[in-house]
Amino acid sequence: MKRVPVPSFFASPDLSIAIQAANGESQIVDLLGEDLSLVPDGGFDAIGIVLDADHQHLPPERYADLTRAISASCPALTMPGAAGEVGGGVPRFGIFVMPDNEVMGTLEDVLIEAAESVYPALHGGARRFIESAVVADGLTRHDLREANKPAGRRKAVASAIASVLKPCKAIQVAIEDCRWIAPDGYGLPFRMRLERFLTDLTA
Repeated sequence: MKRVPVPSFFASPDLSIAIQAANGESQIVDLLGEDLSLVPDGGFDAIGIVLDADHQHLPPERYADLTRAISASCPALTMPGAAGEVGGGVPRFGIFVMPDNEVMGTLEDVLIEAAESVYPALHGGARRFIESAVVADGLTRHDLREANKPAGRRKAVASAIASVLKPCKAIQVAIEDCRWIAPDGYGLPFRMRLERFLTDLTA
């Protein structure tokens, strides 16, 4: 009775993309193995993985751990030399580690960098609100257990920005419907690196 996860599909006249969410590296490896076993050889032109570096491991460490697991499970894939690069095998394969394949961080770091460019006043207000809110009287350690995690306060800033753009809606709605990542942000370093990765992947 368990619901089977279905990818989200996007298509243009000359490109079709399926996006599948996974929770954790073990599920990434499992889903990748399932997809490769279900689709005939040559069914994929390229496969890309995007994940957070988090605040415990540097991107090269996360990349090394994940490629070891994938190589053991899916030996037919050609592993590129580093995160952010695309291997030249069939299918092409690459892994992009947020925020920029070099420093620790999460998707929220990317969103905050983009918001600082596109919504500078809103970004500043959200940051000041979170800085004052986490030291407010009456909050217990239990209340702040999420905010006090390594990425907690930056996640809170991103959520505060989203709450103004789309009140009472998920942050994904604000990202999709608003100017959060818009042409204003084309020069941002993370965006340039991610676009280069996606271009290499889909070339």
